Amino acid sequence: MSGSTSIDLIAAGAIRSGALAGYIDMRDDILPEAQAQLDELAAQLALALSEETVESTDATVGAATGYDIDTAEMVAGNTISLSYTVGGVQQNVTIVRVDDPSVLPLSDTVTAATGDTVAGINFNQPMAGIIADLQAALPGDVVVSNPSGDTIRFLDDGAVGNSDINAVSATVTPSALSGGGTGLPLFTDGANGTIFSNSLDGGGQKTGFASRITVNAALIADDTKLVSYDTDVPMGDTTRPLDLLARLTTNTRAYAPETGIGGSSTPFNGTIDEFARRIVSFQASQSANAARDAEAQQVVTSSLQDRFDAETGVNIDDEMSNLLLLQNAYSANARVMTTIQELFTVLMSI
Repeated sequence: MSGSTSIDLIAAGAIRSGALAGYIDMRDDILPEAQAQLDELAAQLALALSEETVESTDATVGAATGYDIDTAEMVAGNTISLSYTVGGVQQNVTIVRVDDPSVLPLSDTVTAATGDTVAGINFNQPMAGIIADLQAALPGDVVVSNPSGDTIRFLDDGAVGNSDINAVSATVTPSALSGGGTGLPLFTDGANGTIFSNSLDGGGQKTGFASRITVNAALIADDTKLVSYDTDVPMGDTTRPLDLLARLTTNTRAYAPETGIGGSSTPFNGTIDEFARRIVSFQASQSANAARDAEAQQVVTSSLQDRFDAETGVNIDDEMSNLLLLQNAYSANARVMTTIQELFTVLMSI
């Protein structure tokens, strides 16, 4: 309507109580947080069982030293961890592979780790472009090159002596059931049957993953791969089963703070088992708090209802008393009128 003014009551915080406020709180806070917890648990479960670390190899060019890292197994969402020192200050950089450049640049909160800088790099381009983007994301004293194939080389500044490359490694999620280490891609993304790699493309693979996580169909077809992680591994070998158990109950991981478990500066670190228990404990506490708040609200509602009934309700005793007063008053008035009538009759008869 012309000349009208719209007001967002929710944004203004005008709805603070009642069922409507409860529904808004569920929609905007409680349910998204619960979904984030389940998605994080599903994502970390899939990654914990499947991830493998690719170690770097020493590299030397003249006076410059550093490391080569093979990126052939990297897919969207996989990372390279780079530690270097420039001017006496150590820096940790997490390089995240993306295949959709529209999601760039990435925030440092993409990883749950603290103290690192996140650099998103588009790998869906020729290697020359990848190297150029990496060099642009790093200081000039860290020299990036491509010696051959899918290998990326990180070198210090050589004789200048202002920088050092401390460590380089990659974290990948192999799709094969064997030949890639003792890890196992036990779960896949039910949306397309691909291995979960925490890809950030297309809005992020983690969003809604708790509802899509499925057991790898290839593993269902060949369950011997629960034990056999390579061609020469005998069926009685316990290496892979014990490693998978350790990944769930011993190895610790950092979890995203948007789950409400841990903070942005101190994210929760623990095993998959511990994180799952934290979620159950968190939701039990939320449920208890909600029940307590509902009980307190019910007490207030009952008190207000009692006061309302006291003011507006009908008290039979009071009404009967008033009726008796009216009846007595009517009887008294009737006697007065009778007396007056008799007086007039006497006067008129004289």
